[in-house]
Amino acid sequence: MLSPNTWGHSRGGRIAAAVTSGVATRVLSASATLLTLPLAVRYLGAERFGVWATIISTVVFLNLLDIGIGSTLTNHVAHAYAVGDREYAARYTTNALALTIAVASLAGGALLLAWPHVDWVRMFNVSHSVATTDVSVTVAAAMALVLIGLPASLCGRILAGYQEVHFSNLAVAAGTLANFAGLVAGVALKMPMPVLFIMSSGGVTLANLVAFAGLLFWRRPWLRPRRSQVKWRTTRELLGSGTGFFLIQVAGAVVFSSDNVVVSHYLGAAQVTPYTVTWRLVGLSALLQGLVFPALWPAYSEAYTKGDYGWMRSAFRSSLRATFAFWALPYCCWQSASLSFAGGPARRQFLLWHFWRQWRFGLLSADV
Repeated sequence: MLSPNTWGHSRGGRIAAAVTSGVATRVLSASATLLTLPLAVRYLGAERFGVWATIISTVVFLNLLDIGIGSTLTNHVAHAYAVGDREYAARYTTNALALTIAVASLAGGALLLAWPHVDWVRMFNVSHSVATTDVSVTVAAAMALVLIGLPASLCGRILAGYQEVHFSNLAVAAGTLANFAGLVAGVALKMPMPVLFIMSSGGVTLANLVAFAGLLFWRRPWLRPRRSQVKWRTTRELLGSGTGFFLIQVAGAVVFSSDNVVVSHYLGAAQVTPYTVTWRLVGLSALLQGLVFPALWPAYSEAYTKGDYGWMRSAFRSSLRATFAFWALPYCCWQSASLSFAGGPARRQFLLWHFWRQWRFGLLSADV
């Protein structure tokens, strides 16, 4: 029988730590959403909040500039962890970071040149009651946060490779608290929309940057980037392996992030508010469903490297059964109850659409 200390460092113990910390982080995030959503809607108004939500849904496509590098890095770090090769992990970390910074910098320069020439008010179908400057500056702030967040997000990918997802969840929790505090402070100080956006959305990016610095200079200093480790062959491997992940990211962005843009363009920014509020509330039903998969992914990679196929088969069967036992069946019951309390045909249509999306997401996650 394993001692508590030994079990905590085992594959199962690390998965348990990731899931429990994930539960705490998701509960915190859901609570923050329930508290900040009405506050933001009241402060900004229906149309301005619709613009806010549409901007978020638009700039999230910039995350595709990751081009699958982060997911590929997780697999390489997991391989290095399984065989105990620190130099291998450091080489891929350095090249992934350099490549991500280069892509984000090029994209930032291109967007900086294009930004003044885009009619953002017309694109989002915003009325004249919302200042043009507020819209365009908020777009610029959102783009900057996403681009800075691209290299910062590699911290979570590296921690996942070492099966330390609980540390990544801790950073997300700290960022969530910072975002909540920023929104409350921004509303109290009556900040304009662009400043409020940075205060309420930049916390997670800041937390990831701090966590990355701690990872490179304290917890795992051998990962610290060195110029001598930048190799074209390694960069080419990252790009080649990332293609499949990139295609999955494109599909996910189209399915889960394009709806607000479509609603805003055809129905107006004000209609995005009820749509977004409904989607965020429905999304709470899938909180537990996705907790185990970020922890299982690097564990699978490590087990595959060590040839532990029996554990892989057992873990897959257990996760598949748990998905249907703890998510699919309760989710169907929750759907029926929610629809019975929905007000009006428009709200019911929104709920039905969101339920279908969540159901598809659950099945796809189980298959992965």
